[in-house]
Amino acid sequence: MKTITLFCSLLILFSCSNTIVKKPKSEAALEEEKSFKKEIIALGKDGYFLVARGYKFNDHLVSTATISEYSHAVILDVTNDNIIEATAEGVHPLALDSFIHKSFKITMVKPSGYSPERAEDALQCCSDKLGKPYDFTGTVGIDRTEKFYCSELVVECYQHLVDSIKLPHVITPGKVLEYGETIYITPDRIIKK
Repeated sequence: MKTITLFCSLLILFSCSNTIVKKPKSEAALEEEKSFKKEIIALGKDGYFLVARGYKFNDHLVSTATISEYSHAVILDVTNDNIIEATAEGVHPLALDSFIHKSFKITMVKPSGYSPERAEDALQCCSDKLGKPYDFTGTVGIDRTEKFYCSELVVECYQHLVDSIKLPHVITPGKVLEYGETIYITPDRIIKK
């Protein structure tokens, strides 16, 4: 069982690596991304969670190993038109367009106990962590206080969630869905070969 846990945790480790995804080749795919962004901007608020399934091979491995559709979690910063994420490069912002472009599916979640004040605190927490290294060992359950993997960053920045519920040692991206209310899910994308 420990071997399986270690294997699954290693898969999560690589799910947050920042590999460039090929741009959609059709104009229709780009229009689809624009419609996703329009909905996220219209329905989203600063501090919401975005939980995604990416196109990378590791994204598919993680979603399979964790029995989930998802492989990455970030915090939305609508005001600055970006997200804040933890990847192999560490904690950093990314343009919302780029995040949508590298995502096959996105679910937007309003965190439990959401308020504009808590969202502001969560975004400030994320901003304070910009440049912090990726938590490679955290993905296998060994906690490092100044390092973060994707879903760990998302949940940690909502301290009331950490204080009010018992969190697992490894927080998978799919688990983040349980810490709030689903507001929007992008339609599944059709990939033409």
